[in-house]
Amino acid sequence: MNRLRFGAVFFVIAMAFVAPVFSQDDGTTNPAPEDEGVKIFNYYKDCVVDIETSLVPALGLGNAASGGSASTPEAYESHEQYLRVKEYLLSGGRLFIDDGNKLYKDRISNYSREITLGESGAIQFGGSGSFIDGQGYILTAAHVVRVPGDELNTGFGGKIKIASYSYYVVCHSRQKKYVAVFRGADQTVDAGVLQAVGADPAQYRAANLGNSHNVQVGETVYALGFPYGLPPTLTSGIVSGVNVYMDMNYVEDFIQHAAPINPGNSGGPLINARGELIGINTAGFRGSDGLGFAVPLHIIDIDRLKTGDVSMNWFGLEAMVKYFARTGEPGNPGFQDVKRLNEETGIEDLKSLTLLANLTNEKSIMGSNENIWAVVNQIDEILDANGNPSPAHLVGFKKGDLITKVDGRSIRGGMDVRLAVRNIVVGVSFEVEFIRTDNGEKKDMKVVVKLVKKDNKN
Repeated sequence: MNRLRFGAVFFVIAMAFVAPVFSQDDGTTNPAPEDEGVKIFNYYKDCVVDIETSLVPALGLGNAASGGSASTPEAYESHEQYLRVKEYLLSGGRLFIDDGNKLYKDRISNYSREITLGESGAIQFGGSGSFIDGQGYILTAAHVVRVPGDELNTGFGGKIKIASYSYYVVCHSRQKKYVAVFRGADQTVDAGVLQAVGADPAQYRAANLGNSHNVQVGETVYALGFPYGLPPTLTSGIVSGVNVYMDMNYVEDFIQHAAPINPGNSGGPLINARGELIGINTAGFRGSDGLGFAVPLHIIDIDRLKTGDVSMNWFGLEAMVKYFARTGEPGNPGFQDVKRLNEETGIEDLKSLTLLANLTNEKSIMGSNENIWAVVNQIDEILDANGNPSPAHLVGFKKGDLITKVDGRSIRGGMDVRLAVRNIVVGVSFEVEFIRTDNGEKKDMKVVVKLVKKDNKN
C-alpha cells in the first residue's frame, strides 16, 4: 500500500487506568516479563524496511516501458494528450491512478495512488518489506515496487508508460538507507523482491521464514510496517480466515486477519506468535476495522523472484473459481443450478447438465465433506509464438469437464487448479484426473499433461 504523508497530525487523548507497580521489599520494582509482542518487535524492527519507490513517467512522446528514452511515438495516443497531461501535472494538478481493476478502485486500498509531478518529474510511492537473508534480499508486495502493466491509468489523460524506476530502502532502527535494485515481481500473487546494495548483514536481521500451510483461524498474528509513512508500527490481531479468495490476484490463498493495517503496510511481514514470517500484507478494505489480507508464504516462489524468472506456466484452461449457492438438493438440482452450469460450460444436453449439477453438489464424491466445483469453463484456443496449441487443448479437455485431481492433489475449485499447476515444472509430465458427463453418463478420465512457459502479463 502506498503511503500518505500527513501535513498535520491529530492526537486523541484519553484517560487511562494505571495499574499499580509491584515493589520488592528493598524499594526496587520487579521488571515485567517480556511479552511475546515485545520480543517480536525487538527482533523485527531490525528486519523490516521502509521502501521508497520512484518512477519517472514517459512525459515525452514515447514508449519507455523498457527503461529507455521517453521519446518514441507510443507513450501517448496523441501529441495533444501528452501536452494536456504534462500541463496539468506541471501546474501542480493531481491524478488518481489505479490498475483498472474495479474491485481495487471501489473497495481495496492497495493500488490506488494520488500522484503529483515534482521538479524532477518523478512520482513517489512505497510500502514496507523484510530482509530475508544475509545477501540483502528484501521480500515485499509487487505493487510496492512495480506498477501493473508498467503504465499509469490516469483517467482523462489516458495511459502513461513508465520510463524508469529507482528504489531506496530505509532501516529506521539502524538509521541506514540503501540504494536497492529490482530483482523480480510476480503480479499473479502480488509479491516482489528487491536487493539492498552494500547492505552489511551485521546491520540488519533476516526474517525467520515460517510454514504458512499450518496457519489456523484464531491464532495470534502481528503486522509490522510503515502505515502512512510513520515509524515502524506493530499491530496485532487474530487470523480471521484462511484460503480466502477475493478476486484480486490470479493466484490467491489469502490469510485474512484482524491486525490493523493501513496504506504503507503493504509488503510488510505478517508474523505468528512464534516469531515466524508467514505472509506479506497486501490489502485492506477501505473503511473497515481489522480486515486485512496477507499473501501466504507458501505461494511465493522467492528463489524465482530473486532471479527475475516469474513467467507463468501455461496450462491453457480455467475452471470455476467460486462455488455458487444451490436452489436444489444433492441428487435433485434446481432449475437455476442447471441454468448456471449451462452458462458456464455451454453444454445444452439437459441430462449432462443435471448430472454435472449433482456431481458438483455431492459432498461424498471424493470422500470429503466439501463440494467439488472445478468445472472447466474456458479453454485457450490461441496458439503460442511457435504456433502450438495450449497443453489443455492438446490433450483434449472440453468445457464442462470436472477436474478432481492435479498431480495427485485433490481439487475443489478453480483456484486449487491454479495453485496446483503453479508448482509444476515446465516440461515435466503430470496427471490430471477429471469427470466428463457425456449424454448424461459419468466417465472417469485421466490425461498426461506437460506445461509450457507463458509470460504472466499475457
